[in-house]
Amino acid sequence: MDEASPEELKRKWLFAAVGDKGNFFEFVIERLIEQFCGTGRCVIDAGANCGAHTATMLRTVGPTGVVFAFEPNPLLAAKLEGLMQHYPNLRVSRAALSDRSGEGQFLIATDPGYGSLHHRPQFDLTISETIPVRLARLDAFPELRTTRAVDFIQADVEGAEIALSHGASETRRLAKPLIVMEMDWAFSLPTDQAADTNLFGFLGRLGYGVHGFFGQDVSKRDLDNWNIILAHRDDPDLLAVRRACLSAGHEFFRDYRGWNPYRKFDS
Repeated sequence: MDEASPEELKRKWLFAAVGDKGNFFEFVIERLIEQFCGTGRCVIDAGANCGAHTATMLRTVGPTGVVFAFEPNPLLAAKLEGLMQHYPNLRVSRAALSDRSGEGQFLIATDPGYGSLHHRPQFDLTISETIPVRLARLDAFPELRTTRAVDFIQADVEGAEIALSHGASETRRLAKPLIVMEMDWAFSLPTDQAADTNLFGFLGRLGYGVHGFFGQDVSKRDLDNWNIILAHRDDPDLLAVRRACLSAGHEFFRDYRGWNPYRKFDS
């Protein structure tokens, strides 16, 4: 079987350790950012955490580009804000992206990577604090509307995937950005019918298709695809995106087992 085939990549992933399964997606996201967030682009990191992907975005767009990082957890947002003194083209917002503007409640977990607007019973999490947070629709975010068209979105919003998608429908229609999104299928789309109504049908009406990280299209709930790629059907980079996923995936299993995206912050 061809080493670069989707089947072989999926087999490697299925038999990998749990940590490597998760970091496989993060590694491929890093490679997608490097390849498709070029100089001068406008890109978004939604649910930016402490900025692992934000840092890569800043490096790839350069000083003529702009990076918007959204992070509701105030401790993590403060770390992102610390980067602004070195990167004047970084914009940090403590808003949680949603399908409405207003105020919500944000659950801070002891594992900061699982902070969410929602209690998700499938995760055995300890919630350390609940705080008020500003909700914002991406379509209505003031600074973004006056900056430039969005080229790329990376979203890791822990159960708010559908709300974010509906709140960014106009952005998607006008700018047709490439979107990489972690997907909590069990919470956001608990049934195939919900998936068809709330995701696939909605995206199809906007001209978008759903694609997996193993080099295939995704047409129904797929619990193995923890992350998905949303691309407009007219996107000239779609074939290149698929090839990049396969290439990066095989590179990860060949050379980068044990890698994680936060290692770049190690002193």
